Amino acid sequence: MHPLLALLAALSFLTASSLALPNGAPDACAKQPKHGSHKPQTSKNPYVLKVEPYEKDQRSAFMVTLSGGEEQFTGFLLTASKGNWSLVSKENGKIIEGSSKCAKSGVTHVDNSQKSAIVAKLVSNEEAEIKAFVVKDFKTFWTDLTANTKS
Repeated sequence: MHPLLALLAALSFLTASSLALPNGAPDACAKQPKHGSHKPQTSKNPYVLKVEPYEKDQRSAFMVTLSGGEEQFTGFLLTASKGNWSLVSKENGKIIEGSSKCAKSGVTHVDNSQKSAIVAKLVSNEEAEIKAFVVKDFKTFWTDLTANTKS
């Protein structure tokens, strides 16, 4: 193999292995990120999924925050068993569709830049389970974050 081709192949592999999908998850029905042969981490998840009432006395709207403190992430997918999502800030996320067989909708990243937190609003008149996938880099991701809107 020509040395220049070998160098280009190596550089493209290194670039791909350090990033999340650039436009976010394709839909809200994913069981886990599709990152080739890489599997979810089984080590302790360094990220936190927090659910709080959106406004003091409102019982149907919730502020959902995904954060990592000092540990940043490049990608994410938030889904809920019930309810509708909206974004508090559109700079780091977008709403994606699901289906009647899975989550109705979700929130995912819009680029693979480093993020320290994402905040979204979930409106649900029923108790909802929220799930989060968090991607540190292409090879390193967690799928085990869950929270509930129940008080």
